[in-house]
Amino acid sequence: MADKLTFVIPGKPEYITMVRLAVGSAADNAGFNVEQIEDIKNAVGEACKNICCHGSEGWAEEFQVECLIDEEKMEIYVLSKSPSLQISQQRK
Repeated sequence: MADKLTFVIPGKPEYITMVRLAVGSAADNAGFNVEQIEDIKNAVGEACKNICCHGSEGWAEEFQVECLIDEEKMEIYVLSKSPSLQISQQRK
């Protein structure tokens, strides 16, 4: 069974760094290497920025980041009231 981490974040760009660090820490605990962790943090940061700063109506009120971690992979969902963006990476 996968571990699930959920973050609910105000739609302000100053919280993106905190989300990147939290997801990077989860990826480190899941066994990803340094290069993979940086790729994951960059992808999550861009997805968060797209939702909170570039939404169809300007700034998002809040959004959610979910991480599902199991032995083979880590799935990350960045969710808002609009359709979700999914980032998935498997360890090699």
